Amino acid sequence: MTWTPERQSALERMAKAGMTGSEIAEALSVSRGAVMGRAHRTGVKLPVTEAKAAHVGRKKAAAAVKRWADPEFKARVGSIIRRRLNEPDTRARHLAALRANAQRRVS
Repeated sequence: MTWTPERQSALERMAKAGMTGSEIAEALSVSRGAVMGRAHRTGVKLPVTEAKAAHVGRKKAAAAVKRWADPEFKARVGSIIRRRLNEPDTRARHLAALRANAQRRVS
């Protein structure tokens, strides 16, 4: 299948209108893979579907869990947090929050 200038402009127009890759593929009578590949190669941004957003969210969460499992990462981030807690302003706010939480537990 060849991408004529007319098909390319139709792809861009439909993507701007918010159509998904599957909908564009059906309208142009091509496969979804052809639409996704052409959009990727030409820089056309297709809308993010709810399923894709959920998939990306799971991937980011898994990456965060993996990152925090790394002892080197924990040590580096921990030192940054400790350094910030030792800054006068941050330390005062942190201690005030700890006191407030302790008072809530008592009452």
